[in-house]
Amino acid sequence: GQVLWRASFPMSESYSTPAAGFYNDDDVPDFMVHYQHGPGFPIYYQSYTTLLDGRNGQPLVVPYIRDTVGAQASPLAISVEGHGNDIFIYWIADCTGYEGEGDTFDFIKGTNVHEQSRADFCKVRFKTSGYSQLVMMSSQTAPSGVTIYDSRDRFHLEHDQSVNTTAMAVRYLHQHPEVRGQYEEWRDEADSEDSGKDKAENVKRKRERNEGGKSRRRRHVGPHDEGGVQRLLSTGVLAPSLDASDPQTMDLLFATYWFYPAKTTVLLPEDEKCVQNMMDNEVQRFNPENRYYGFDHDAYEHVVEEKCASARLNGTKDSATYQSQTNYNPFNVHMGSMTIYRVKIRCDCADEEKTRCSRVLPYRQQGWAGYMGTHGTGFYVPRTNSADYTQHSSGEA
Repeated sequence: GQVLWRASFPMSESYSTPAAGFYNDDDVPDFMVHYQHGPGFPIYYQSYTTLLDGRNGQPLVVPYIRDTVGAQASPLAISVEGHGNDIFIYWIADCTGYEGEGDTFDFIKGTNVHEQSRADFCKVRFKTSGYSQLVMMSSQTAPSGVTIYDSRDRFHLEHDQSVNTTAMAVRYLHQHPEVRGQYEEWRDEADSEDSGKDKAENVKRKRERNEGGKSRRRRHVGPHDEGGVQRLLSTGVLAPSLDASDPQTMDLLFATYWFYPAKTTVLLPEDEKCVQNMMDNEVQRFNPENRYYGFDHDAYEHVVEEKCASARLNGTKDSATYQSQTNYNPFNVHMGSMTIYRVKIRCDCADEEKTRCSRVLPYRQQGWAGYMGTHGTGFYVPRTNSADYTQHSSGEA
């Protein structure tokens, strides 16, 4: 087929599909796009959201809407009568006090992709907390739009009912003593990693246990204090309103999920000089009297990066709860929880006396109501009977 236009975003990639709808007042659908800027998954410096003109691919929202963490969920669009009235719905994930910041960073060497993807990016980059918002925007609202959902307002709702899986595991052990031996082995390994003691000390604790000794500290089985990290992968979906008496409504269903992050360390631009100075002095690891004697290049580099990052943190205390591969214990897994929402969105006009208010189209005429389109096929449902009303509608949740 013929290529109509191209749009490119250097040093960026996207796991989100565009949403099609009428943002400006011509008869060609436009596209909301969301993409991450950075070297590649899972390291992104910031994310951008904008709308591209369906006629030529030029951006309609400039400057782009920026957020620091970004969401890998795809946008949606509510189809409304006329051209230029559609309402686009998309996610924002940002860091408190550092909204839209895009400074570079990298993980210390040896951090695997799984751990990187589960990092608390706001905490390791800015020592602050993150939040997410679900926003709706049309040509009648100023970017970034109107907030439908804010994770800070829903914190207690999403966390207070979470299940303490560690306590569940303890109850299971009491009910099934035959698996206690396996639990003891896992606990020995976890204790050894947490305390940093050597293998001989671990063997000593095993001997004390077999002899009836009680040398171990208790593992945490109570509620965890930290709030975890929210990740946004669910696109959501539009649905016919449960309020059949109101034709100006459309329901939006979406899910949020939080989990305990992996414990990771990043290097920021201010750490680079420290790292470079120590790497320039790598010869010290060949000195038998030096603390780094016996380290190979990779081990030395790893220690240097951790040391420089620790110097920046300057002894900051960290009592957060983490869930990492390095200390995985099937009897002590810290898990988060998912919350599913169904929100009614109603569209109104400021003045219905002068002109007719554009109405929300029935669900069967919605052009892009879910991931990969209304029917999940990647095809846009074409608009029919799209009268060009001059009065625009604005949405509220």
